[in-house]
Amino acid sequence: MPRLTVNEVALDEIPSSPKKVLPALTGPIRIKPGDEGRLVVVVPFDPERVAKIKTVGGRRWHPKEQYWTVPNTEGGLAQLPALFAGEPVAVDASLCPVNAQDDREPPRTGDPSRPHGPGPGARGHPHPALQL
Repeated sequence: MPRLTVNEVALDEIPSSPKKVLPALTGPIRIKPGDEGRLVVVVPFDPERVAKIKTVGGRRWHPKEQYWTVPNTEGGLAQLPALFAGEPVAVDASLCPVNAQDDREPPRTGDPSRPHGPGPGARGHPHPALQL
């Protein structure tokens, strides 16, 4: 009797109960903007991580897409990295506010080779030609 094959694999070589492919169990938790005032939270499966995300009020699981969404409230974005403290969390750059009050020294303008303020011999006058 001829051996039946499917795509060059003998049918008797196919396992009777193939293992279900699970989503990645490792990797960072990713937070990105969602629709209509929501954040998308991609949480690689881990029972502890799932238990943590379930503590967030208003969370929703999207089985087809395999991610959670949570309300994008004023303190909601800050709550998520704190919730997963000690784990890698990647927040989409579009969600990071630009810091309006930067503590760094402002960039200098003008010619860096010219001294600031009156030059030597200017005796406090703004220009040497105006000296009396």
